[in-house]
Amino acid sequence: MKYLNIKYPTYCIILMLCFSCGPRVDLDLAKYGDSAFLLDARLFRLEQADRQIWEGDGTITGARRVFFSQGNAAIDNDNFTATISVNSADAAFISEAGLTFTHRAQKIEPINGSPIAGVPADLTDGSFTYRVHSADGSWRDWTVNIVTD
Repeated sequence: MKYLNIKYPTYCIILMLCFSCGPRVDLDLAKYGDSAFLLDARLFRLEQADRQIWEGDGTITGARRVFFSQGNAAIDNDNFTATISVNSADAAFISEAGLTFTHRAQKIEPINGSPIAGVPADLTDGSFTYRVHSADGSWRDWTVNIVTD
């Protein structure tokens, strides 16, 4: 009888908690509109960087991104293309370059065998396709072209 007095209020509290929680409401992403557009695309290469963290601890070898594409990419929002220009002096780095995007989209995924953005790869093919997903569910296939001046 003594245990019944403790169990009954505990069961009541558990039942109240279960029934008081309403269903979760998902965030309405459609209100953000169509944002499946690229704002910029750039090429980078990795460069070894030796840094001394503390005196006497020696140096630590790491890597840093060095952007070598010329300025901002030429973005064509009507045809969904981005053209990245590279100096002929920097053309040798394209075989070990990485690609970065500036965007307001929810996700960018490579399609048709394009390399993953942010990871150095061989970009000598010069033309790659990426699917840019908007928060409202729309998407666009963008073509990124790399040209040497």
